[in-house]
Amino acid sequence: MAEFDSAIHTTAPAAVIFKIYEDVANWHRWDPDTKTAQLNPGLALGATGSLTPSKGKTVPIEITAFALNRRFTATSKTLLFRLDFEHELTPTKNGTLILHRARFGGLLKPLLSRLLGPQMD
Repeated sequence: MAEFDSAIHTTAPAAVIFKIYEDVANWHRWDPDTKTAQLNPGLALGATGSLTPSKGKTVPIEITAFALNRRFTATSKTLLFRLDFEHELTPTKNGTLILHRARFGGLLKPLLSRLLGPQMD
């Protein structure tokens, strides 16, 4: 799998950031590559829904990892690719370290890595 990640530190507590993650309908406000997103029944392990990127077609997503106030992974799979978008929150002395990681796999991995990898920052 190809992997791209980006990290930033904030003074906000992890619980505050996780509340922003839980507001799935507003993911587009903090992720410029997301046009719309929806999950049923919301951000929870096993939840399913869809995500429409700002450029591209709507894809199915499923929450494949979840730990309240700590992390979640949204996975999109088709016959040609697998995308795992990992979101991790690590409490620090002065706030929270936010890590977003994208992993690409499948037949379209080389293409997705070239097209989407540079945008991950």
